[in-house]
Amino acid sequence: MPILEALVDPVGRILRSRGNLRVLRKMPDRMDVVCPGQDVSRAFVLATAWRPDGGIGLADAMVAVSPVPGVPEQLVIAVSAHYGLTLRIDNDPAEIGEGDRAGSQLACAGIRTRDWYAWADTMPPSPHELHVIGQAEVPNPGVEPLLTARPPSGDPRTLHLDFSLHQEPGSWPSASVWKPMRFDRALEGVALRRVVVYCGEDVIADVAIDEVQ
Repeated sequence: MPILEALVDPVGRILRSRGNLRVLRKMPDRMDVVCPGQDVSRAFVLATAWRPDGGIGLADAMVAVSPVPGVPEQLVIAVSAHYGLTLRIDNDPAEIGEGDRAGSQLACAGIRTRDWYAWADTMPPSPHELHVIGQAEVPNPGVEPLLTARPPSGDPRTLHLDFSLHQEPGSWPSASVWKPMRFDRALEGVALRRVVVYCGEDVIADVAIDEVQ
């Protein structure tokens, strides 16, 4: 089960939540949130922007999440003043079971993706980590794109990921929007060189891994 799921409106009011969340402050370009009793400094955070009126503006809707150094319970989430947040925090997205996911799974065939990038952060201190990011064009703002690991196969230097779409419950406007997705994992054993992303059995991305030292 996720640590937390929440829907927060554009002024920082929590409309619904599963788990303990407090909004410390909402400013024009960010929202500061705290999860009492939880260390979210290294958790997987899926945060996407939404507007109650259904308006979509890609440049304004981009979201970035940052932990607060020395404050493991707090996150800073970049989001403009006229957007709220759908927020999900998990310890390990690769271990989420089908029964734990909110809403229903949608077919990923025909969904456009872009801006794939993968990098291995090998800068000290350990642990070193691999990060994979991309964007998917989803049919409504309530659809969340997700990347999860496949079992290893073939070349041990290649990481295989599954791309999937999950419709959050509720009423959402029918309006296509680009949403970010991200996969993170600790680097162990064989050095990885490539990431291959699948929709079902079809390859939708094949990305070389950059190394940041």
